[in-house]
Amino acid sequence: MIKAVIFDMDDLLVKSEQVVCDAYREVLGKHGVELSENGFYSHWVTNGMGITDFIKINKLDLNPVKLRTEMFNLYKERTKNGIALFDGTDSAVSNLSKVYKIAIASSSRRYQLDWNLKISGLGEYFEATVSKCDVNAKKPDPECFVLAAKLLGVEPKECVAVDDSWKGIKAGKDAGMKTVWIPTEITKNDVCEPDVKLKSIKELTPELIESL
Repeated sequence: MIKAVIFDMDDLLVKSEQVVCDAYREVLGKHGVELSENGFYSHWVTNGMGITDFIKINKLDLNPVKLRTEMFNLYKERTKNGIALFDGTDSAVSNLSKVYKIAIASSSRRYQLDWNLKISGLGEYFEATVSKCDVNAKKPDPECFVLAAKLLGVEPKECVAVDDSWKGIKAGKDAGMKTVWIPTEITKNDVCEPDVKLKSIKELTPELIESL
């Protein structure tokens, strides 16, 4: 019996990846480093790597902590008046929270996760949140989903993991959860085997969860 739904955050609930992309491109550009949109999405989204990996791969003499701070300062400035939600996010989260325990298991750092919850107005719905800072390994490792289930007081087998990418679907499956994939234009060609694939978060209803 399903008792909980555990969500990814970025580009599943909020339209954040493009903001991060633009901020990193501007920050790196100031340091004389060119980053294309395709390069960002390939490195950060598809491969799940970060600025430290980017610096190592490109053999740059730059400080990853400084660059990350500069990026997040830009991110906050550009989202201080709010961040766009995917159509149907608010109603899906609200409706599910009335029936199930819900949590977030994100690959973002804690400060970015908390900021997104604050500016989106979604924070009130979630009983637990897990960031990459709370675990030893990020997706596709299942640790974040397992921890989220623990914080909710349920077993992984009683949860549904909802994600937009192959990394999240694999993490959810390896945690022993049912999985729902809601791909974006960037992740639609990911190779994964979810229990259910949806076209939009508007289709994520309590009735659908109950059917899993």
